Amino acid sequence: MADEEFLRSLMDQRLYVTLTDSRKVAGTLQCIDNSTNMILGDVEIFLHDQTCQVLDTAMVNGKHIVKIELITSSS
Repeated sequence: MADEEFLRSLMDQRLYVTLTDSRKVAGTLQCIDNSTNMILGDVEIFLHDQTCQVLDTAMVNGKHIVKIELITSSS
């Protein structure tokens, strides 16, 4: 799993989180706990590269996280 210091550096940043079932979740990291569970805000859930759900907030279970990527805005 990701190291706590790295995750804390991502607070209030927009992320892509890839899950074990191949879904990708985009959202702003609002909170993490000791089990690497994450609360994300302004969430979009993607399945096969298409948006399948939009939520205000979502909890992502840390044991299902495969990859975390920072979303950078291109100017």
